[in-house]
Amino acid sequence: MLGVDVSWVKNHCTRVEPLLPYVQLGLGRTAKRRFKREHVLTFIEENTRMPKKRN
Repeated sequence: MLGVDVSWVKNHCTRVEPLLPYVQLGLGRTAKRRFKREHVLTFIEENTRMPKKRN
């Protein structure tokens, strides 16, 4: 949906701004992360930037 590498998603779940909301299932390093569609769509909307026109 985002068209980015898995490592990008992992980084933006925990330590790199903007943070991507997720639901954690389980504990520790083997915990699975799941994403609510509405949260991902909101993330995209809030982080969409329009390019400035060049003169």
